[in-house]
Amino acid sequence: MGDVRPIASLVPPAALIELFEAVRTHATAAFAYRAEERRVAPVGLWFRFGHWYLVAWDLDRAAVRTFRVDRIEGEVSRGEAGDAVVPDDVTVDVKAAL
Repeated sequence: MGDVRPIASLVPPAALIELFEAVRTHATAAFAYRAEERRVAPVGLWFRFGHWYLVAWDLDRAAVRTFRVDRIEGEVSRGEAGDAVVPDDVTVDVKAAL
């Protein structure tokens, strides 16, 4: 078969690893987005049209928000496992949020 060379190389945004862990462990996340500090309860991550998106309950705005991950400024800090709570009366349709 010889040498196999990759067709492409995908380098994920730095924030993606922390956000995946926040979703997996139901932890809150905090980060800067468009020069504003955001505190969220992550619901899910989706890859669409060549970009990763975070769908989350925004703790300060009390609403569902979508964030394009490569637009997150700086590092993501993650809270404790289990501390991310989305209110029971909120239904998050992740696909509709994108």
